[in-house]
This record gives sequence, C-alpha cells and structure tokens, in this order.
Amino acid sequence: MKPLLTLLLLPLLTFLSHYPPPAVATTTIIDVLSSRAQFSSLITILQHTRMVPLLNSVKTATFLALTNKALANISEPVSRDVMLYHLLNVELTAEDLYNGQVLETAYVRPGYLGDFGHVGQRTKVKKIDWKIGRPEKIIIGGAQITERDLQADNAIIQVIDQLLTPPDDIVKTVASLPALSIFSHLLDLSGLDDLLSQPRPFTVFAPENALSRFNLIEETYLRSEAGRADLHIVIKFHIHEGVLFSEDVPGGKSSLSTLQGEPLEILVEDNSILVSSTPVKTRDIIASNGAIHTLPALLLPAALQWTVRKYLIGLNSTRFVAYLDDVGLGYYLDDTTDGTSFTILAPPDEVFDEEELPAKGSKELEKWMRYHVMPGKWEVARLRDGMLLETELIGEELKGARQRLKVDIEEVKEGKKIRFNQAGLVGEPVAINNNIIYTISQVLPPPPPLIERLVMDLRLSTFITFLHRSGLYSQIHGAQGITLFVPTNVAFTQFDLVTRYLLHPQSKSDLQSVIRYHVADIILYSDDIPTGTSNLPTLDGSEIILNKTAQGHILVSPSSPDKDAVANVTHRDILVSTGTVQIINRVVIPPTLRLTNKDFLRVIHAQTFLDILELANLSHTLLPPADPNTRYTILVPSDRAFSRFNLTKLLNDPVALERVARLHVIPAAVERGEPNGDDDNDNDDDLNTAARFPSLLRDGAEYATLLSASDRVIIRETYLGGGFVVQVAGRWFQDNSQAHVIGVGRSAGGGGVIEIDEVLIPRDIQHGWPGWAVALVTVPVVSAVGVGGWYGWTNWRRWRAGYAELA
Repeated sequence: MKPLLTLLLLPLLTFLSHYPPPAVATTTIIDVLSSRAQFSSLITILQHTRMVPLLNSVKTATFLALTNKALANISEPVSRDVMLYHLLNVELTAEDLYNGQVLETAYVRPGYLGDFGHVGQRTKVKKIDWKIGRPEKIIIGGAQITERDLQADNAIIQVIDQLLTPPDDIVKTVASLPALSIFSHLLDLSGLDDLLSQPRPFTVFAPENALSRFNLIEETYLRSEAGRADLHIVIKFHIHEGVLFSEDVPGGKSSLSTLQGEPLEILVEDNSILVSSTPVKTRDIIASNGAIHTLPALLLPAALQWTVRKYLIGLNSTRFVAYLDDVGLGYYLDDTTDGTSFTILAPPDEVFDEEELPAKGSKELEKWMRYHVMPGKWEVARLRDGMLLETELIGEELKGARQRLKVDIEEVKEGKKIRFNQAGLVGEPVAINNNIIYTISQVLPPPPPLIERLVMDLRLSTFITFLHRSGLYSQIHGAQGITLFVPTNVAFTQFDLVTRYLLHPQSKSDLQSVIRYHVADIILYSDDIPTGTSNLPTLDGSEIILNKTAQGHILVSPSSPDKDAVANVTHRDILVSTGTVQIINRVVIPPTLRLTNKDFLRVIHAQTFLDILELANLSHTLLPPADPNTRYTILVPSDRAFSRFNLTKLLNDPVALERVARLHVIPAAVERGEPNGDDDNDNDDDLNTAARFPSLLRDGAEYATLLSASDRVIIRETYLGGGFVVQVAGRWFQDNSQAHVIGVGRSAGGGGVIEIDEVLIPRDIQHGWPGWAVALVTVPVVSAVGVGGWYGWTNWRRWRAGYAELA
C-alpha cells in the first residue's frame, strides 16, 4: 500500500521542487530603529558607515543604540569602527548584565588583544543601586542605558545616553587616571611606555601609591639616570605579556609570568584576588591593548637589591661614587659576600671642586677616596668625642698602619653636633644592609705632610726654626710611622738660656739630640697610651717616659730624675701623613745632654764674668757638683753689663773682686714646680705667668750668697708683672744695687744661671754715689716735677672749663 502511495505522489513532488519555499517575515535591528523617530540621526550614521547590511544580517547580537538627543552634540563624523564598538556578538538583556562584566564588541583591532582569531575590543558593565524600589542604573563603557531590551528578531537593542569611545592604549589609559599619576610618570621615565603602546596585549598591575614602598633616598635613586635598570626591574615585575581579565583568572592559587622574569603569585579566594599577597583594588580597567588592574601599593621583586652605591646616588653623592670607581674602589659600594661592613663619609655633589682634587686616576686621588671609608659599622651611639677612627687609607708613610680620622662631638640644644675632622655631619646617618653612610659638609683631604701641618700653627714656629737649624729637616720630614712631641713657642721661651744654647753654632749636635729625643719611632695615639708609666724609644736612642694619669692626662718626661723637664700634652693627636703630633708645653731634655753653668756663660757672652770666677777660685760652681746636695745658681752679668762698670778698679782689688764674685753665687738650685696635669689648658703657655720662671724666682724670696749668710739678695717681681729684679739686701737707691732678670737656664744636677743686666756690688763696697747723696738729689727733683705737674694740670682744667684771665 505505502509503495503504491509513493508512486502516486511522485509527480507532484517533482513539480513543487522547481519553486522556492515561501519567505518568513522577520524584524531586524534596522526595522526597530527605523520605526522610531528618535533614532533618525542614528539611521543616517549607520547608512554613512555602511553598517545597515551588517545589522540586517547578524544572527544574534546586542546593539547599543543612541537617540537623536544623545547624538545632538556630536560634531565630528562617527566612524564605522565606533559603530562596531556599539555592537556585541551576543544577545544580552538588562537582566543578563552584571556589575564588572567585561563585554567583547564587534570592533576588532588586529593584534591588540591577541593574534588568535578576531578578538574584539572590550567594554565594561557597571551596575549601580541608586534608589530603593527602582531598577539599578546600568552603565556600559560610561554610557547609561535609558531604555532597555528593545526586541528584534535577531538582536536586542539597549538604548544609551551617549556615544561610546573605543579605549586608548595602556599608556594613555594609565595617564588618564589621577590615582596612577606617579606610576604613569615612572612608565615614561623608564621608557617602557613605548612598549606598552605597541599593538600587543599586556596585563598591567598598576600601583596607586607607586613609590610608597621606598624611602626618599631610594625614590631619588630610581628617578635618576643611574637607577634606570632597577626601575625597569620594578616596572616589568608589574607587567604580564598577554591579556588577563579577572574572569579569566583561575580559582585558588596560580602563578603568572612577568616581563621581569619573576612570577606573580595569584590567589583567588572569597571573590577577592590577591597578587603576591596584595589585594587587587580595581579590576579590569579596559585598554585597547590589554587590561589594567590597580593595586594599593607597589610590588617588590626579589631582584631589586639595595646597596651602598645606590644609596649614595640617592643621597646626591654621584660624583663621590664616580671618583671611587675612577680609582678602582667601587667594590666598597657593592655588598660583599663575606659580610664585611663599612662606614662611608659621603660628600654631596655640590661640595666637590675638581681644581682642589688630585688628578683623576692618580694614586693621590685614591688616598683621598680611601680616607672617606672606615672599616666597620660606626653608628652614632658608638661615637665619642675625640676618638680616632681607622680608615681604609693604608700606606708606607704609616708603616702599613691605617690613617686615622678624628671625631668631634659637641652637645647642643638640638642634640649632638658631630664633625669628622673639619667636616660637619649633614642630616641623619643612613644605614643600608650592614653599612652606614654619613653625609658630610665637605671633601676630606688626608692629613697633610708633617712640616706642612706644623707651619699652619703659629704656636710651633720656634720648633720649625730649630728643625731647620739642626739640619734634620729632611730626615724628620721624611720619617715614616712616627710620633712627634712638639714644644710650643712659649715652651722654648721658658727654657730661654737652654734655647739660646741650642741655637749656638757650636751646639748643633746637642740640638740634633734634642730634636731626635722628641721623635718616637712608632705611631702612638693618646687612646693607645696605657694608664700609668710606659717607656717609649726615640730616634735619639734614649727612652722618653709617658705617664697617663687616672684622669687621662698625659705627662712626658726624660728618662732621668730631672722633673724640671716634665711636660703636659696640651693638644693631642694632630694627624699628619706620617703619623701624629702631640703638642707639649715644655722642652724635654734628653738624659745624654748634660748642660753646665759654663755652657750657659759661653752663649750669653759672659767671658768677663767667667774670668772673674776663675780669678776668685770659683770655677767649680760652673761644673756639675760632685755632691748632689751642693748646687749653685749663678747671677751672671753679661759683658755688656761690665761695659758700664769700672772693671779696671775691680781687677786691681783682689779682695773686692772675690767679694763681688761670691755675691753673684747662690747656693741653691733652679727648680720648677710640678706640671699642673691639665692637658687641655693653655695657661702654661702664658708669657705673663710665673710658670715661665723657676721656683727660685718668686716675689719676696730672699737668698744667702756665697759671700756670707748676711750678704743676701732679694727677688722682686716687676711692677707690671711678667719679670723680676734681683736686689742686694741693705743696699738701696745706689748704683749696682739691683739688676733685671734677662734669662734663666737650668743646668744638669739642678744648678743654673740667671742672666742679669747689671753687676751687683756688696753693701760694704762703694761704687758711684752714696745713698744719702742720691736721696739729696732725688727728693728735690721729684718735688719740683710734682709741683710743676700740679700747676700745669690745674691750669688745663680751668681752660677746659672755660675760665679766662681777667685783664
């Protein structure tokens, strides 16, 4: 039956096959838009951009349509690309849209979002609850939907209130966001803005506070030319090659590659995304060539390592870094693997003056640079006033020792004022890893050569003179690794006759001995001297004695019981290129130098008095006494003093000659008081104090002479102070009754010589006018002068007051 029915219908089916099927009526996007007058402007744009055939042929789509009102302010022609950006490839009702949704449009820019297929530009949905009971606001790409879900057979139309603009590239998008302004600047500074502007897909995790993880020093470094490489490391750590929207991130833990090389650790948990433990703040900021996700702070790659070099650049000490590199000392600036630490004294760029520096690449410049580096980490808490820090300057001049640098600390209201040599601390010290940096106010030259440093101090000019006279200038100047004890000018004045003796042409060998005795063949800083007594070998071959008290005062004395030469160290640790200088307030006489009274008579030109002593059989008083308890101090008139004296008469009277000679010999020693032990006080250098004179010379002191116990001399201090006279007791207002003290010299064994400017005469020898005659002449003369002076003064006062004599 069925086969028969088929055969009967076959002709009918063959006929119908020659005619097409009947058309089915449809409503397209264009139909819906054309049916409403409010879309007339949009229809015109669609016609001009040749979008009508496309919109009629799409099988499924969502079109974002603009009313005439929305287009009223559009003055520029709208392109086909812009219209394609309003077309989505899927049907989406208002209910299908959700907050944060990323939508793909029909606008394709080849390569921008990947080379695979045709990937359209993205736009983003934002839903806002704005009134209770009212539908949420729906915003797509910045435009609000004003009329929802207009239905066409092949699409859904959502009416929006403004024209959508396709997104800019990542660089321009970042620059448009105020919260990313610093990051935008860093992109430009690093040069990576060119990369992120290319038609390639990237994902950028952009920090809002792009520099918040850095201090000012690190920030300055990263912004500098020298910091470009590290800035690249930081920025590239925030960039993934390829586009990744938040919806594409897998749940749980995952990793994401970066341009820098270190991966980012991603964690999706409880609808939050953490990137290397930092929460994403804003997701899916749309760019033409990728996506931007903002972070509250910067991510730090492990490859970013801070060093002294980078901190110095950040502290504006780039020239200092360049000079260190120039002389091959750059290794001090880069972290060492053995954990060695350094303290760096860094001058800023503005204090460098190339004209004052040694030539680039020179050994001298290397010395300068090494002097700014100290081994160890010297924090402020460890520094104390006066301490000497070892530096990295090591050389032959110091016999392989480290050159030192002095720390001065002054307590002020604001805290501590710290200086390194003459350079002040600027700002606060900066610790980096196991090192510390002090910014200082000027470049530190190494300590100068010995003589150059001594001539800078006017208090030491006498020593320089002695050094030249001794013929040891070159030897002492070239001596390496020494400690030089330098007496002040006043110290030489206190030993005035000794000084004159040493400067005598025949005393050159003794002068050399004294100079060498002040030089120790070792570098000895005050802190290195132990408390108590210690012996120090000198270039003279003898030892010098150092005594450091419990209070820290340092006394210097010869290796003999002669306390007269005990000196205080008044100024410590003056640094020179070959060691150190200690300034003392006494000349220290070596034990090998045994000066006699006769030596002094020779240098003060007292040959006449020397002859008188021999004629009076008193030559033994000129030599060191055989009995240490018998010591003589001789009052010596110079030959000039005898030129005003009737020497012929004296030589013709042997008794008178002997009596005069004995009157000039005091059986007592010239001694000085003990040093006061105040090593930081310059009072011992005051020419107007009694410290200049031996203890024998004190006001009112009275001494017997070899003439007799009753023939005595009295010491008087001059009216203005600073000097003394010797008065013959009982002989007043007569010639040769007193003499001024010109100089003093202490000889070995405690004796000595006091040079005076007049010959003294005993009481019972008449020379010149008697006392009553002097008084007889003096009293009237003084009275006349007084009356005349009073009369003149009275008239002057009357004239000043305006009195005039009446005619």
